[in-house]
Amino acid sequence: MKYLVYLSSLIILIALTSCSSVTTNYDYDPGIDFTQYKSFKIYDGETVPGDELAKHPLIKKRVEASVIKDIP
Repeated sequence: MKYLVYLSSLIILIALTSCSSVTTNYDYDPGIDFTQYKSFKIYDGETVPGDELAKHPLIKKRVEASVIKDIP
């Protein structure tokens, strides 16, 4: 019986922690009129040392594809 209580408590704890929300951050200049921009370019030059996307080129391609896909 004690085992069942521990197991159910563990399942409830896992279920509650898996429902946590994702936090996103953004930063921009509110004084800029972004409607004037009609195009963009993804930087393909040298990356800074320690850049996580440079370490994982497949993930970098996926991020770029996702950004391009969401442009109307």
